[in-house]
Amino acid sequence: MGSMPNRGLNPESYAIGLICALPCELAAARAMLDHHHENQAQLRPHDNNTYVFGSIGSHNIVIACLPAGVYGTTSAATVATEMLASFPKIRFAILVGIGGGVPGPGKSADIRLGDVVVSKPSKTFGGVVQYDFGKTVQRGAFGRTGALNGPPLPVLTAVAKLQADHMLGITKIPDFLDKMLVKYPTMRGKFSYPGQAHDQLFDFKYDHPITRPTCDACDRSKTIRRDPRAEPQHPVIHYGTIASGNQVMRHGVTREHLRGQLGVLCFEMEAAGLMNSFPCLVVRGICDYADSHKNKKWQEYAAATAAAYAKELVLTIPPKEVLRSQTAAEATVNTMASGLSAVIAKEALLTIPPKEVPSSQTAAEATVNTDTNFKIPFSLRGSPRIAKFVGRDHDLTSIENYILPLQDQGSPNILALHGVGGIGKTQLAIEFAKRHRNKLSAVFWINGETERSLRNGLASIIQKLPVASTTLRRNGPQKDKESIDRAIEIVLDWLQLPDNFRWLVIFDNIDNQVQHSNNAFEVGNLESQADGTTGYDIRKYLDRFSQGSIIITTRLSYMSQLGGGIKIDKVSTDEGLQVMRSAGVKTQRDEVAARELAQRLDGLPLALNHAAHYMAQTGTPPSEYLQRYNEELAGRKRLLEHTPRLGSYNASMMVTWEISLAAVCRKDSRASKLLSLCSFLSRTDLFFDLFRNSKGQHASYEFIPLLQPPRGSVEVWQSEIAQNEELFYGLVEILLEYSFLRTNDESDSRSYSIHPVIQDWGRERLTTRAWEQYFFHSLIIVAKATPSSDQASAKDFKTRRRLVLHADRCIELLDRHSGRNTPMLRMLFFFGILYCDVERLEDARKMYERALPACEKMIDKDNHPALARLIGRLASVYASQGRFKKARAIIRRIFAIHTKDGERDILHVLETMMLRARIHKELGRHDAAEAILRLVIKRYQHLPSCQRSNQAGAFRLLSDILGGRGLFDEAQNMLMQAKSLYKSRPSDLSRIRVFECFHDLGKLYYRQGQFSKAKKAYHKAHLGYSETYGPEDSRALRVSSNIYALDRFLSPEDNRLQIERLREQVRMLKAAKGPESIPGINIKLNLSKLLSADGELEEAEAILKTVRRAMKDNFSPDHPLMITILSDLNGLCRKQKRFTEARLHLEGALSLAEKHATTALDSVNTFGTVHNLGVIYMGMGMVDEAEAALSKALQGFQKILGPSSPWTIMAIKNMSRLRRMKNSAHSDDTESVTGSACSPPASNRGRTGSSPLPAFDGENSHNLELTKYGWI
Repeated sequence: MGSMPNRGLNPESYAIGLICALPCELAAARAMLDHHHENQAQLRPHDNNTYVFGSIGSHNIVIACLPAGVYGTTSAATVATEMLASFPKIRFAILVGIGGGVPGPGKSADIRLGDVVVSKPSKTFGGVVQYDFGKTVQRGAFGRTGALNGPPLPVLTAVAKLQADHMLGITKIPDFLDKMLVKYPTMRGKFSYPGQAHDQLFDFKYDHPITRPTCDACDRSKTIRRDPRAEPQHPVIHYGTIASGNQVMRHGVTREHLRGQLGVLCFEMEAAGLMNSFPCLVVRGICDYADSHKNKKWQEYAAATAAAYAKELVLTIPPKEVLRSQTAAEATVNTMASGLSAVIAKEALLTIPPKEVPSSQTAAEATVNTDTNFKIPFSLRGSPRIAKFVGRDHDLTSIENYILPLQDQGSPNILALHGVGGIGKTQLAIEFAKRHRNKLSAVFWINGETERSLRNGLASIIQKLPVASTTLRRNGPQKDKESIDRAIEIVLDWLQLPDNFRWLVIFDNIDNQVQHSNNAFEVGNLESQADGTTGYDIRKYLDRFSQGSIIITTRLSYMSQLGGGIKIDKVSTDEGLQVMRSAGVKTQRDEVAARELAQRLDGLPLALNHAAHYMAQTGTPPSEYLQRYNEELAGRKRLLEHTPRLGSYNASMMVTWEISLAAVCRKDSRASKLLSLCSFLSRTDLFFDLFRNSKGQHASYEFIPLLQPPRGSVEVWQSEIAQNEELFYGLVEILLEYSFLRTNDESDSRSYSIHPVIQDWGRERLTTRAWEQYFFHSLIIVAKATPSSDQASAKDFKTRRRLVLHADRCIELLDRHSGRNTPMLRMLFFFGILYCDVERLEDARKMYERALPACEKMIDKDNHPALARLIGRLASVYASQGRFKKARAIIRRIFAIHTKDGERDILHVLETMMLRARIHKELGRHDAAEAILRLVIKRYQHLPSCQRSNQAGAFRLLSDILGGRGLFDEAQNMLMQAKSLYKSRPSDLSRIRVFECFHDLGKLYYRQGQFSKAKKAYHKAHLGYSETYGPEDSRALRVSSNIYALDRFLSPEDNRLQIERLREQVRMLKAAKGPESIPGINIKLNLSKLLSADGELEEAEAILKTVRRAMKDNFSPDHPLMITILSDLNGLCRKQKRFTEARLHLEGALSLAEKHATTALDSVNTFGTVHNLGVIYMGMGMVDEAEAALSKALQGFQKILGPSSPWTIMAIKNMSRLRRMKNSAHSDDTESVTGSACSPPASNRGRTGSSPLPAFDGENSHNLELTKYGWI
């Protein structure tokens, strides 16, 4: 009863071949086809193969089988040759079938019958070794000769992705096997799992008696004891070397000898005939242990597991990648050009039409052709660039000798270029990359100034990876793929792919390091530490690399300990002259003075560069510059007296900078001031919009007048720059001419950077008073550039992300600034607004708390409506972080201010009432929250329509509460009113609010069990969030995690994957909302449940105790979530047989559940609590009480949600379990019939073969939302 065959295709339509050796292998492979094609392909007249045609997913597949009874490498080569000639567009083949397993010591080689072994290249072999091909040498020793190729790149990339999925427990193999038996019932007899009882591994020295056909009489004491597997019907996939030869391996001692010698995992008889003539992967299901105890009982099942793996692998490869890769014929030509298996390759080529054979290549060209699989267009985007690099030949040669030739040596080739700041380390690394760009498959430049910039740089590489690498992301967590951690993982996976070792990563500015293993270096760079930068340890990233080349530029000499090191010293006099000439200085006319100047500048490239640009721009000859230099140098003591902090800098550099800066001042003093100002901002992204708003009043000032900077704090020159974009770029051009600024990458010519050494000098050369003035100006610039909260376009959020870099830099400087300038601190409120808008709430809280005392000094802190708005922002952050005690205290203060003021700011009063309602809701006081919100909505009705935009927020919050009560129609009506109100006031902010309504609507549908509608609504919200905030923003990630949760209902997956996803969400929400937020607690609860289900009880209990403390500290001790926490703690204690503790937790949950069940209103939440109370009674054996509670919950669910709701169905199932419990008078084990908490039915989650779990274990939930209401 296979699927209806499709019409046959022509031979050029097939791109993937499967090759089998036995009929059972062909049957299994054929059963895995999604569709069958009619056998109408026009083949060559002399092709003796018989083919089966079909498709898997979007891939067209052709299957061939070796002639019956004719096995071995030669037969396989013949079949492959015929296939290659008849199907010229085939890219690769999968040799799929059975083999003999080689079990070894330890879990890594715990191979069982039915497992699958996949050929994977190692440092020694390409995935397959022909163990019986070689020559006998002296003393009778056997010398193995020749080498076999590895699988093609698209296949290896898919294998890597699939291997990662299997580590997380993601696999479709059991599902494919089940569907095969349903689709072909006649296969059930032989192709089903034979059972663990028939899987016996004997000691390798114990041979099977020749006279006995079976192992029934074999000595059982000779079997190897192995722990039974939890899921024996789920085959384990092993990756490594497969031994291939022309004889059947059935001798345990020989098997063990070759295992120790070659490290093989499997024996088979065909692969060696294919690897060098056909791009091929070998997949073998294990049917025996390659010893004398062979039997055929496992052959069919092993063939099926191998075929199922092959199908999963094919589905992992994008069709476009298959078509984009070279054909097998082209690969054969490359193999032939390399001189490997020339005889077989020639035989294959004789049958290939001439038009299919590309022009011949040399062996070197063939090697380069392999590299193109990993080739990435050369780009050093973001790196500082100079017009022309000259000299440094000796240093470049040293780098070349260390890095080249590029080799796969099993570990990364790490080189540290160390030297003082401004010596030219970065430009040397960049020049090396440019000169050898054709040898390198990819070059990546990463700014390692801070750990954040390094992580962002690593993550950004994902956008540059070739299309083939996107298979690493297929079927993965698309909801999480843009997160920094996930992106870094994908990048590192790609960098570790086999044969991908010709890349170069440049980690630049690795100066701020914490070295944990050496007490002599607590913090690597004291200058950076003084600037308030937090050090990090780059080793935790370097340890992730296993190949490739890495160059580190650093001021820290001890970084050489990471690999090799080259001290970058001063340039020679002749090279100094080259630097001058490259800038346009005519040294030939003034050779003596030019040479003396190069010597006086002490070979420092940064000083030479500035001197050269000065002479070129001013037309000053070297002799005149030398005279001025000597005059300035004579006054260096005076310079250091007024700027003692510059003592650590080389005097030659300071003098050249001062000379150049004087020239800049003569051209336009505003350029000099602009340079000083830039010294206090982030050095990597200086742009006009940063300065544009420095003159005008911020949009928020009309609401927060306290934050206006003092009169006259913005100088005239700043106002002139802000008003005149042409003037700004003119001043920038002057600074570029004298090499004070650099243009960033070609892709963004309107963004500029400054060398970190020049930035330090530009800041530290100032007097204390000037330092404070410029720093205050930088705070004002960032504050005024921050878009107001109602500016919500995608451009505005891009601006916010750029501004955060400058805000971070200002805060670093402020942290070391000893003064307590009140106006300066008041500016931090804008930083709080900025951090809030980018979801960095912990940073926002710190800014508000630092700014508030400074604002209070300016006014009567107990009687000022503007102050009420300021502290209202802090209260909102507290509430978002779950710091409800602090939030409520501030709210009381706000109402006190407005009461004294006669409630002049009625809009803010209503906003604060909404905040109070939100807190009541989060604390489980829904009736109080509802009452406040209905009052707020009523008060808004009396205001003019132009003042009612925030009324929509009250509608949305009330909708959420009503949805929790099961009043879905009214809740949806509230949402529609909110959406209508937003649409009536078109703006970017209103557009975002509409998407938020879709997010709320998704949650409402979810509560009703309408998962498909919920997913559609979430998708609309996610689209809007991604377009506006960017896909990496935590808001977009949170809504996509909801989509992910819904996908898990529709397509269940293993616990391990869910655990990893939840851990990622915990990290994300901790960064965005703080560890004590409701979303964070919900996810932690689900994480603890899954960990408990997976047997990781200690970690699960630690999470629950942390959550319990957070609930007690920040929420009501009677919050409904406490029922869940106590119930889960009870379950964990019972599992560990700590029954006294378990009972205490259970009694606490019981008491709290009874309290909520008797005091709450009729609602979905209430009946969820009553239901869980019934489940708890079941667990305690209190049958009558359980029946009363479950009956009440069932009636409530049926009334509110209807008979088909998942929650109603769950209550019915638990009632059935309770009846079985009552009828089992002889059973003492109540655990086997206790119920499940309110969560989707088990059938929706695919947990087959497991006993129902008690609610107080909470292990049936996959959902974040339900936990929030204490249902799980």
